[in-house]
Amino acid sequence: MEGEDGVVMIRRAEIDTRAPFRSVKEAVVLFGERVLAGEVYASNKIKERECKFTYSMWVDPENAATVAVCGGHVSDGVKMHDGHSESQSKLGTVVAELEETKYSLEKAKEEGTLMANCLSSLKEELERTKLELEQLKERESEKRLVMESEIEDVQVC
Repeated sequence: MEGEDGVVMIRRAEIDTRAPFRSVKEAVVLFGERVLAGEVYASNKIKERECKFTYSMWVDPENAATVAVCGGHVSDGVKMHDGHSESQSKLGTVVAELEETKYSLEKAKEEGTLMANCLSSLKEELERTKLELEQLKERESEKRLVMESEIEDVQVC
């Protein structure tokens, strides 16, 4: 790029070449199946996606019954015994929220690490630029001294 007075300006840029997602699954979670698949999947697939973090199973040792909970709702075909249904439903909701929070925390940690790396590289870039500026100032000062001494030599002669 050329600026005013024929001065060449150089810009530095960093290009992120990392994969945008670690897996297809992560992209689906972020954007949804309908967006990525062009709304090909049936509504039951969407329900599965909505229940991804909220699916849990328990075995009731007293009644030997298996209970499946999706977001606090009992799955089709699974019956809950009256004595434990409400507490297990609440437990399912809490477990689901915990899983979701755990995933969010992991993502936040990754983003924090990425930000720390970016900040570090920006600091390095700043230090290099400061050093370069200092060197340019020194060269300019030396040129000025040489020109002043040459002017004095010409005036003396």
